[in-house]
Formats: sequence, C-alpha cells, structure tokens
Amino acid sequence: MSNSIERLARLLAPPARIEQGQWPAFEQDFGIMFPTQYKNLIDEFGGTSSWWNNSLHVLSPIRGGQFALRKNVEQILRAERESRESSPENYPLPLYPEDGGLFPWAVSDYATFYWITRCGPGFGADQWPTLIRPSRSFDFEVHFESSVRILYLVVTGKLRSMVLPSE
Repeated sequence: MSNSIERLARLLAPPARIEQGQWPAFEQDFGIMFPTQYKNLIDEFGGTSSWWNNSLHVLSPIRGGQFALRKNVEQILRAERESRESSPENYPLPLYPEDGGLFPWAVSDYATFYWITRCGPGFGADQWPTLIRPSRSFDFEVHFESSVRILYLVVTGKLRSMVLPSE
C-alpha cells in the first residue's frame, strides 16, 4: 500500500466490507491499464467509498449508481466532445478513447479530474499526470503526481491550485 493510501486510511477509515476490483475485466472493458495506486485505492476503500473532502467523488468501476465510472466517463466525454465541436481551440488535448486522450477519474462540485493517458515514450499508467479543469471554464492545470497523492492533498487542503476554489 502506498504512503498516500496509508495516510488516507488514517484520515478516513476504510469501510469494513470491501469489494475487490476485477481489474483485468475492467481494463479489457475500457481498453486501458488503470494506474496501480488507483486500483489499490478502490480495493482499499471499496467501490462504495467515493465521497472525499465533502465534495470530491472518485469514480469507481466497481460501483453502480451516480458515481459509476462507465456512466460518468460516457456522460462527461459526450459533453466534452459536443463542446469541442463548437470551440476546438479550447481543447489542446485529445479525449479518450483517442490516443493519449483525457480520461475522467474524479468529479466534484467545482471541477473534473482527468488522467492524461499518454505523455510520451516510457509513460505508463502509473506516470499519468492529472489535468484538473474547473466547471464552466476552459482553464486547466496539470499535476505530475499520482491520483492518490492528489486525492490526499485535496482531502487535507494542501493541493496548490490556481483553478480550484480556495477553502
């Protein structure tokens, strides 16, 4: 378990009953390899634990409902594609499943958190940076830390961001 997951577990106790991910099937379904720390996070906190810092939801392939990964990826990317058609200048990066496309992994009241699914030779899923884009804005910023580390920084209020609201 990573240091960030251990720190999150100290802040928020994982649920007693944990659903384990069927990662080979999920990865085949989506056509990507998920970052190891994301898989560990979902396995540690279960598919039903998505509420972080009173507003951030980690999307999970395990759970159904409002924060199901499949449903949200489809809805978010459909909206992004429609917006890109009318304002292509605001989309410097491709969208999943395009090569290297943005893939949403968390949502909040104020932003969507995406993985940039390829950044060049030698960048596997464990090196994917996170792009954070605020709601109702084309501004964005990129963080070169794991999604779990970013989650920890959001939960503790330590993420330095120019696009997220300050507390």
